[in-house]
Amino acid sequence: MHVHEFQARWRDAGAGLTERAAAQSHFGDLCRVLGQPTPPEADPTGEFYTFEKRVTKLDGATGFADVWWRGRFAWEYKGRGADLEAAYRQLSEYREALENPPLLVVCDLDRFVVHTNFTNTAKHVYRFSLSELDRPEHLTILRNVFTDPNALKPGVTVAQVTETAARQFGEIAGRLRGRGADPRQTAHFLVQLLFCLFAEATGLLPRGLFGQVLGIGRRDPEAFNRQLEHLFLAMREGGYFGSSEIAHFNGGLFAQIDIVPLEPADIATLADAAALDWSSVEPAIFGTLFERSLDPHTRAQRDEIAAGAKALDVARRFWLNPPDTDEKTLKTRTLTNLYNARPTWLANLHARLDRAVWAAYGWPEDPGATDEDTILGRLLALNLERGSSRCGAPDKRA
Repeated sequence: MHVHEFQARWRDAGAGLTERAAAQSHFGDLCRVLGQPTPPEADPTGEFYTFEKRVTKLDGATGFADVWWRGRFAWEYKGRGADLEAAYRQLSEYREALENPPLLVVCDLDRFVVHTNFTNTAKHVYRFSLSELDRPEHLTILRNVFTDPNALKPGVTVAQVTETAARQFGEIAGRLRGRGADPRQTAHFLVQLLFCLFAEATGLLPRGLFGQVLGIGRRDPEAFNRQLEHLFLAMREGGYFGSSEIAHFNGGLFAQIDIVPLEPADIATLADAAALDWSSVEPAIFGTLFERSLDPHTRAQRDEIAAGAKALDVARRFWLNPPDTDEKTLKTRTLTNLYNARPTWLANLHARLDRAVWAAYGWPEDPGATDEDTILGRLLALNLERGSSRCGAPDKRA
C-alpha cells in the first residue's frame, strides 16, 4: 500500500468500527505501507509479536496492550481525538509486564506519538500526524520502530539532563541569593517551580500550560510573577487557571505560597530549563536544588558537620578493627569498651562535632558548658516554632 493511499483511506475511516477493529485494521494497513509483517503473519502463536497482549498491572488488575513486539515496541490505540497523554500513562503501567520495550507508541488514527523507553537515557518523543506521514523522516521513524529501535535511542543520558536542569536552577538560586532573597523561601519557591515542570511532563498539568506562563514572563515579568501565584493557588485549591482545569494537589507543597519575584534573566533561564525533557530528570534534583539554594555560610556549616562526623566515624572504625590484630584482641574492641574508656582523641572528635552543630543552631556558648536540660528545652522550642509555622496557614476548604 502506498502511503498516500493510506492517508486517503484513514482520513475519515474508522467511524463505524469498534476501537479494537479500527486499531487492528489501521495497524495492518500501516504494516503494508512500511513493508512489515502483521502479528499473525510473523508470529501465529503470539509468543513474541501479537495483538491484544494480556498483561497484569502493578496493582494486580488485568489489561491489554493493543500491539506488542518483544524487544521492539508496545503500541496503544485510542479513538480519534482521544487524550494520548492518558494513553501513554496507561501503556507505561504495562511496560514492566511487557518486558520494558525500548519504544512505547500511542496513536488515535490521526496522530502518532513515539516515546523512547531506553534504560538510563533521556526520553525523547517523536510526534507527527496522519497528514505528515508521507514525509521521509516520519516514515523512517516508523520503520525504525519495527526494524531498528536503537536508531531512535537518544544520545543524552538521564544524568546529563538532570545535571543541566540542576545547573540552570542553581543559576536562578544564585541570582536570587545575590539580591538578598531568603534562602529557605527561595528553595521552597524553586521546588514549587520544579514540581510544575514534572507535573506537566507527566500529564498532571495540561501540556504547554507552563510554557504559556513563561511566554507572558518574557513580555512582562511582573505579570509573570502574578500568574505564578494564581497557578499555585489553583494547584492548592483545585479549580481553573484561565480556561484550563487544574486538579487539587495535596501533600502540602503549595500550602504556603510566597512568590520570590523573578527578573528577565531568571525567566529566560527558567524557560531554557523548561525546554528540557522533564520526564527524564531524576527527582533527586529536589534535594540538590535545596542545597544549592542555601547561602554559602549555611553550606559551610553543613560541610563542617559532615567533616566532623566523617572524622569521628573513620577514627572509631580504625580503633574497632585495627590491622594485623589477633582475634582475641578484636573481641575486646567494642563500642561499649571504647566509650567506657573515652580516650582523649575520642573526646576531642566529639567536641569538634558538637561545636559544628552548635554553630549551625546559632548557640553561642561552649557545648561542654551547657547542661542537658537546657539543650532539650532549646530543641523543644525550636520544633514547636517550626511546627507552628508549617501549620499556621488556614485551610480555606475547611
